[in-house]
Amino acid sequence: MNTLYTSIKKESWLIAWPVILASFSNNLIGLTDTAFLSRISNEALGGGGLAVLWLYVITSIAMGWGTAIQILVSRAIGQYNFIYAYRQFLLFLVPSFFIAFFQFVLLYFSPFLLYLFFDSSTIYNEFHRYLTIRSIDAFSMTFYFVFRGFYNGISNNRIIGYTAVIMFFINFALNYILAFGFYFIPPLGSSGIAIASVISQLIVFLIFILNFVFILKLKLSFPFSLSFISNYFQAFKLSFPISFQNFVGIGSFFIFIKITEFLGSHYLSISEISKNIYILLMIPTWGFGTAASTIISRTIGEGNYRLVIPIIKLISIQNFRLGLLPILLLLIYPQFYYILLTNDSSIISDSVLIARILAFALLIYSFAWIWVSAVIGTGATSVALIIELFTLAIYLAYIILCFHFTRNIYLIWLCEIIYMLIMVSLSYAYIKSNRWKKIRLNFSNSN
Repeated sequence: MNTLYTSIKKESWLIAWPVILASFSNNLIGLTDTAFLSRISNEALGGGGLAVLWLYVITSIAMGWGTAIQILVSRAIGQYNFIYAYRQFLLFLVPSFFIAFFQFVLLYFSPFLLYLFFDSSTIYNEFHRYLTIRSIDAFSMTFYFVFRGFYNGISNNRIIGYTAVIMFFINFALNYILAFGFYFIPPLGSSGIAIASVISQLIVFLIFILNFVFILKLKLSFPFSLSFISNYFQAFKLSFPISFQNFVGIGSFFIFIKITEFLGSHYLSISEISKNIYILLMIPTWGFGTAASTIISRTIGEGNYRLVIPIIKLISIQNFRLGLLPILLLLIYPQFYYILLTNDSSIISDSVLIARILAFALLIYSFAWIWVSAVIGTGATSVALIIELFTLAIYLAYIILCFHFTRNIYLIWLCEIIYMLIMVSLSYAYIKSNRWKKIRLNFSNSN
């Protein structure tokens, strides 16, 4: 048994580190964008930051689709073999085009509908300008999530980590060149930062394709089979709760940050910078969450139900140990993070208490997300959605009431601790109930 747990710890790290590195790089792009936008103006920072959040809200559809592919591929690996999982993956590519186009339409036209929800026309103009350019990302991000789901599902995801490093350096260089100008290239401001992100995301997607064809030696095709309809339905059945969960989760965070705009551009800037640091320190947990859902899905496919809870506990502790030091740094000396993103001393000093609130929330999150990922890994994505909806209902109610009665930015940010406590309690209760053992995922053996 000790040998098995050692093997699981090693495998969870092998799955987690590319995801951590990729997410770290993606967030570094967000941090880099934040640092550049904050040096343009508070309005550029507020509008651009809200646009990035809205981009994530809409592309949560593709994120859920990619996670469903990961679950099905890893379950197929546990029940069948690699060739079977590969063929199933190819058949999922055709619906991905429709998902990408749908997201593009939503991103491009949604700013016209959101105009009425902005208090500042300047911030709205920055939001609209940035998002219009980034809407092109709907296509490259969709297939990024799809291929990432495949690589995670087959536990061969080093390419995710390698491309992360490449994407960061490309984005940083392009941000500097396009935002402030370089020789014959004129300064484009926040528009240049958006263009830099589009180019970086596209390059990563192309690298994923090249790895698929030339490194893994797999043929890339776009088949469609009517006999595969049952598997399409199963994938959508899995992905819809995940997508909707991500949509309402990120959407609620968007509403939260948007509410701070009504407190003024100063507090919106504080929230934007705090948000980026908060997400940065969540990244190790995302990686181990991916490992948890992948390993648990495969373990159930192999019929080893008794190992599920021990695996969750093992990965939770592994994740907590990894993230503890940077979270403690945020708690003890939060200025370390903020001075990297802004040179505004008033923003830095007014962010200290928020940073310490977030440190406590992150300590809870290091366990909470592993348990939520375990629920997803069992195939109970609808249960994970119910947990998310119930938690977010309380989360949003607290934010709105707190804003209405106090308009105190620090009390409003306490919502994150409330959110984490409810989420971990409900996920733990479901896994301990053993109801997930009744879930069956069936595959039609279509080529």
